[in-house]
Amino acid sequence: MKKVFSSFAHSHLGARLAISLALVLFAAVAVAPAAGPQKHIDEGVRIAGLNVAGLDVGQARQRVQTAFAQPVRFRFGKLRWQVAPARLGGEALVDEAVSKALRADRGDNVEVRVAVDKQAVRRYVEALERRFGVPAQDARLVGLDGLRPSISDERWGRTVRRGAMTAAIRRALRTRIRGRMPVVLKAIRPSV
Repeated sequence: MKKVFSSFAHSHLGARLAISLALVLFAAVAVAPAAGPQKHIDEGVRIAGLNVAGLDVGQARQRVQTAFAQPVRFRFGKLRWQVAPARLGGEALVDEAVSKALRADRGDNVEVRVAVDKQAVRRYVEALERRFGVPAQDARLVGLDGLRPSISDERWGRTVRRGAMTAAIRRALRTRIRGRMPVVLKAIRPSV
C-alpha cells in the first residue's frame, strides 16, 4: 500500500512539475520581445523640442515622460514651492507622441498632447485663494470716545485672480519648459 501511495505521489509531483515548467516557458515566450530589430526614431526627429533621434520606443518614452514630469513651480513674495503635474491634473500623452515620432519624417517636431483635469486645476487655485487671499475690511463703529464715535480704519484686501491663475497653470502643464509662476492677485477695495 505504501509503494502504491509513494508511486502515486511521485507521478502526481512529476505532473505538477511538468505543468509548472510549461507555464514558465509560456510566460517567457509571451513576455519576450518580438523577433526582429527594435524600431528607432529617425534622425532629426524631435518630440516637444527634445532630441529623440536614434532612440528606441522605451528610451524616447522615458525622455519625454521625465521632461513632462517636472514640477510646476510657483512664487509669492519670498515664498517658493513646486507641485507635481499629477496633483494639478496634468497627464502627458507620451505613448501617443512616441508613436507619432516613429512615423515622423526627418526634421519633424512632434507635439505632446496633455490631458488636463480642469476640476483639479480649479481646486488648486481655490487652495491658493485660501492661503493668500485676504478679505477687505470696511470701516466700522467700534465704540465711543466720550461723545465722539470711534471708527476703525478700513483695510484693503486681496484675492487670487482665478481666471488668470487657472489659464497659467493649464499653459504650464501643456509645456515641458516651466518657469517659476507668480501667484497673480488683485486688490479688493473696502466698500465702506
